[in-house]
Amino acid sequence: MHFRRGTGGAFRHLSARARAAAPTGAAASIPPLWPHMPNNSTESVPRSLPKSPFERAVRQHLAGHTEDAARLYRAAIALDPNFPEACNNLGTIVAAEGKTEDALRLFRHACDVAPSYGEALNNVGLVLTRLGRHDEAAIPFTDACRSDPKRADWANNLANNEVERFLFADALATFDRAIALQPDNAEFWNGRALAMRGLRRPQDALASLHRSLALNPSGTNALSNLGVMLREEKRLPEAIAALERALVVSPDNPAIIANLASVFELTGDYERVRALAQQAIALDPNFGEPYVLLANCELEAARYARCRELLDHALVLDPDNRNAHWNIAILSLLHGDFENG
Repeated sequence: MHFRRGTGGAFRHLSARARAAAPTGAAASIPPLWPHMPNNSTESVPRSLPKSPFERAVRQHLAGHTEDAARLYRAAIALDPNFPEACNNLGTIVAAEGKTEDALRLFRHACDVAPSYGEALNNVGLVLTRLGRHDEAAIPFTDACRSDPKRADWANNLANNEVERFLFADALATFDRAIALQPDNAEFWNGRALAMRGLRRPQDALASLHRSLALNPSGTNALSNLGVMLREEKRLPEAIAALERALVVSPDNPAIIANLASVFELTGDYERVRALAQQAIALDPNFGEPYVLLANCELEAARYARCRELLDHALVLDPDNRNAHWNIAILSLLHGDFENG
């Protein structure tokens, strides 16, 4: 089962509200696709240089011309290697190109130069999260929140990080801080539900999800999470309905398809499980969970060798998949291998 956070994308991606400000100081937005978050830094631009490389870079960045923006950010850094805003903004472009370690170096340098620079601190946390380094990410996320306690999106990122680290009580308190700042943010309520689930408060979790969906009825993350939580409560028809609603919004989402297959598994409809698992694999052959679902179909049919092959393949793709490890233990016990089981 796959719970979903953030504003979209893969399960472990945290949400970030993409922001930018034009050099004039007027707010301007960039589509919220992590990690494009150039910030306002006109105060760092000498008044005698109204057409400095940095100002032109921000204009190009806002216009979506990232190649030109990157060239101009580098020109600004060449003039002043300790220009934190230029390093941060270049880092967002480099990260979007998949050069994660290079982006991390740029963000960290911006933080070294300006230790209270919240945008860069938040970006360090986001990159570390992308790398799966959640314990490390907690520090810059916390520092970003301290630099500006009124940034609800940064609080949301910290709360999601606390969920990743199983600090559910802390996550609930942090989500509540974010919600106090932005009570109508559907994703914050979705995240709050995950904290409630971790605290074994399923009814409160479901209430948070319903609040999220009241704010955004087509919220894919909340619909998917609602389906999974209803499955856990054995409310299977409702779980199927929620996940099918999610697929109307996001029909090619393999994680949601796998979640739906896991509900049909509880109904005993293995033919439907197999079809959905194969559909998820066709969309993403490197997604481990559908192989576990297929293995369950083989286990049900007593085809143990094929079941083990699928589970081993799932673990190649996702070494930490607990369902795969559990099923391998079951297979071992079925074959009398009690030591490994």
